[in-house]
Amino acid sequence: MAQTWARKRRGKLVRNDPYTKVDALAARRVLRDAYRARQELAKAFQSEVMTTHRLRWLTVITLLRAVGHALDSVDVRRSLLMKEAAKAAWSRWRQIPLHHLIFHEFIKRERDLVLKEYRFTTRRVTAGEPVEAAETIGPSTVLLIGDRSYSALEAVDAALAWWEAEISQIEHEAGATRRQG
Repeated sequence: MAQTWARKRRGKLVRNDPYTKVDALAARRVLRDAYRARQELAKAFQSEVMTTHRLRWLTVITLLRAVGHALDSVDVRRSLLMKEAAKAAWSRWRQIPLHHLIFHEFIKRERDLVLKEYRFTTRRVTAGEPVEAAETIGPSTVLLIGDRSYSALEAVDAALAWWEAEISQIEHEAGATRRQG
């Protein structure tokens, strides 16, 4: 789960703490909820109620994309260092999409389909052939992301791990710049 949290003293947040100004607190809050949503999705997959699968999938996909929105809209206002590090990360993700397939082909594309068209799963694999825009999601759904296939939960786990690594890198870059300056 997320590793960096606001510093506290006697149970209260410390204001003007230079260390928390380079933490992506809003993005990490959303990421914590995405972890919780993933657990709820796993529980839902144990039932055979497809409506529950669909609602939990909608929740986890929305939260996975909201991590980036919180980073881009809220956390960049914490400090100029955080803003520069986040901007550099967004630029890196756009310039080298092959290194960030989980973002482009899963987090972003799946969210766009679910929220803009209310369709589920961008690419499913059935008997070795991809099927565009399948209408169901479940524990046996296999998603094709790049040249790899993932179960629905494996894709969510990969997205969570990707966000963890990227947020940590952004925080590290912002902190390193602060220490240098």
